Amino acid sequence: MEQYEIYEPAQAQKDAAGKAVRSLVFGILSVALSGVFAIVFGILARVQGNGSVRIAEQNGLPRDGRATAGRILGLIGLIIGILALVWGVIRLVMILTGLTASIASGSLGVFEEYFRDLGEQLNSVLN
Repeated sequence: MEQYEIYEPAQAQKDAAGKAVRSLVFGILSVALSGVFAIVFGILARVQGNGSVRIAEQNGLPRDGRATAGRILGLIGLIIGILALVWGVIRLVMILTGLTASIASGSLGVFEEYFRDLGEQLNSVLN
């Protein structure tokens, strides 16, 4: 059986409101940022929002809309962050496999022109 912390009504309302505000702020940050930051702030928004809802339910208080909004924004930010990281990994793999294939075939494609220009610039500096 799980034991819950019992709050005084005023303290419960204050703690639930504080967690709700933090949840909303973290949720907004998770949507505004991307990658790892979105994931971290999304998780924090969910945790704080769930804490606010738990305190409200245990003490017979109404749910705070800011907690609900923070939880939803946190979930959206979490999904966006995960998708951004997956897309970044896919792009990195595509770049690395393309470069590896170009080196193996003896042609560097786009990189070949870059290296040719770099070599010409080095020759002009050295001569």
